[in-house]
This record gives sequence, C-alpha cells and structure tokens, in this order.
Amino acid sequence: MQTRPLPYLLILCVGVLAGFLYGYDLGITSAAILYTPSTWHSGMLQTGLLASSVFAGATLATTWTGKLSNHFGRRFTLRIGAAIAVAGLLLIVFTHSLPTTIVGRLIEGMGIGMGTILAPVYLTECIPSHWRGKAILGFQIGITCAIVIAHGLAAYRGHAWQWHGLMASILVPSFALLIGTCFIPPSPHWLEQKKQHPSQSHTRFEKHEWRAMVFVVLLASCQQLTGVNAILQFGPHILLDTGLHNQASSITVFGSVGLINCLMTWAAIPLVDRVGRRRLLLLGAIGMGIACLFLALCWQSPHLLQAKWVLLGLGVFIACFAIGPGAVMWTVMPELLPQRARSTGLSMAILFSSLAAFLGSLSFMPLAHHIGYTPCFLFLSCMCWLTYYLAKSRLPETSGQSLQDIEKTLKKHYANTPS
Repeated sequence: MQTRPLPYLLILCVGVLAGFLYGYDLGITSAAILYTPSTWHSGMLQTGLLASSVFAGATLATTWTGKLSNHFGRRFTLRIGAAIAVAGLLLIVFTHSLPTTIVGRLIEGMGIGMGTILAPVYLTECIPSHWRGKAILGFQIGITCAIVIAHGLAAYRGHAWQWHGLMASILVPSFALLIGTCFIPPSPHWLEQKKQHPSQSHTRFEKHEWRAMVFVVLLASCQQLTGVNAILQFGPHILLDTGLHNQASSITVFGSVGLINCLMTWAAIPLVDRVGRRRLLLLGAIGMGIACLFLALCWQSPHLLQAKWVLLGLGVFIACFAIGPGAVMWTVMPELLPQRARSTGLSMAILFSSLAAFLGSLSFMPLAHHIGYTPCFLFLSCMCWLTYYLAKSRLPETSGQSLQDIEKTLKKHYANTPS
C-alpha cells in the first residue's frame, strides 16, 4: 500500500514535530530549572526530580503505548499522547506548588514518551526505504533544532519569564503536534497487519523476534547511560560549577553546544545512508568515550578546570553523539525489530532507556556534588565503550534495505548467533 506524495510531507512534518516537542522540553527545562520560584527552596534532589520526572512519565507510557497503537493505530495513539502532554503542561503552568508541578511533569512526560515511541515507528512504516533513514533523522533534527531554539529563547527571555513563562512556551509545539495528527493518514503497515490478524489479541513471538527485542533494549539503554540527556539538561549547571557567575551567561555559552548538536545532526543526513548506520554509531561511541575521559581529567587539573575546556569537552561529546548514536539510534531501532514485534519491542526499548534517563537525570547533579565530576564522567565513558562493543559485535548494517528484506536478514542473523 502506498500513500500519495502530499501525505509524505505531512507525515514527515508530524514526525519532526514529535521530535521538536521532546527537544524543546529538554532545552527549555535545562534553563527553566535555573529560574524556579524561590518559595520552592529546591536543592539538588528537587532539581533532579523536576528534570527527571518527565522521563519517569515516559517510562510509564511505555507500558501501554505498544498495545494501544497495535489496537487503535499509530496515528490515533500519537494524537492521544499529544493531548496528554498538553494536559500535563496546563497543570504545570497554573500551579505554584512544587509537588503538583512534579506531578504535571510526570503527566507531560507520559505524552512526550508516547510521541517518542510512535513517531519513529510511524515514519518507518510510512516512508519508502530509500528515504527512510533521512526521514527518521528528521525526528532527531526536530530534537536538536528545538534545543537550540529553546536555549536562545531562554537566554533572551528567561529572566523575565522565569519558570512558569518558560514552561508555558512548551504548549506551542504540543498543540501543533495535536493538530498535526488530525491531517495524517493511518500507517499502511498497521492497516495490513489488521487485515491479516483482525482478532489477534496476543502475539507469541518467535526466537529471532525475542533476540531482536533484547538487543534493541540493551543498545537503547546503554545509549541513555552515556549521560547525554543529563548533559543536555544540566549543561548550564555544569558550566556554573566551573566559575561562570550568572544563569544567563551559562545558558548562552551552553547554547553553543546545542548549536553544535543541531549542525552535526544536519551533517549526518547524507551520511546515514552513504556511510551506513553501523559505522556512524561506532565512530560516534568512540568520540563520546574519549570526550568523557577528557572531561574527567578537566575536574582533576586546575589548569583544565576552566569553562572553555569543559565547554570543549561537552561540545566534542555532543558532536560525536549527534553524528553517531543520535543520528542512528532512532533509525535502527524500528528497522531491527520485525513487523509483529516492532511496536512492542520499541516500547520495551524506550521503557528501559527512559528508566535509564530518569535515573541518570535524577542522580547526576547530586552525585557530582557528592563524589565529584571525575567519577561521574569516568562512568559515562565506560557506558560509551559498552555501546561501542554492543554495536561492533551484534549490529548488522540495514542501510538501503526494505523492512521485509531486513526482517529476512535478521531472522538468519539471530538464528546463527549464539545466545
């Protein structure tokens, strides 16, 4: 089944919007936590909860998103997710209580999590194979462009808008996504699956399908344990700890890292199909591991503990992430999962990766202030090398193949791979 040329553009726009919402929340939160109301008396633990509760919500969303999308379709479930995000944001904007705000962040995270799960699946199932890698990369471009825009807005208006004004601005991409889902077609692969299995309520997965799901879960979790979300959320805080003296300066300086993230993601567009997913992921993981070692060294040397050197380390880390795991992961995860296991497997992957992101965001700043930044960055470096090992040993190349061909290849691959 094929859709007409015009819906491809609408499909891509909605996929980019889902990524934009996730990235904008990530970027605006990293600045907004510097402007929380003084009546909250928020310490490092409360700051960690404000930042990480959205990932806790995303973790909860994974428990029902796969089943809902299999039953009602990707399009309808994506619309429900956008509506949930709007509801959570309205609660955040109109409350002045810290506990209620955390509940609002949890609800918002549920909606964002549903979009994060379904947008790559929907793009994978709707876009032709020769455009699929670039189209799913559009989801990641939406994330990175949104982070840059969020940092620019926060640097310009953060002091005036404070916490509530900055968080209210997330309503714009949330409503845009909600409206956009009203104009896209249903997934043709989902329609075909419903025709073939109209009354199937429970799926018994085969051995190769389970292996594919386990591998995708491990790969996604390791990527989150590299600490990329913690760095994107707490980058301004990290720079403040190097000696920068005000919030606006730290947000503005860290904005350059967000710009690097965006530019390197754009640079990955021609490479994701030409160079290949596997090679980009390997090169990116190596660069991230080296950058984390450099950052660990910065906090051990008085000569390197300056904002410019820490900013260099953070910039290299994010650049390598953007052109490696950031550009590749959302593409390969749906590709590696067979049709019957795609929605369920991606839900499982995002369940564990969201849990890893939640724990990382919750614990990073308290641990950094308790045991120091050096042990934290050394741990992140170990996770980068573990990601490299998993990709090197188990990840096949999927560039330029149809989903049906990939599934046949993976069935043989996992059948011949020892447990």
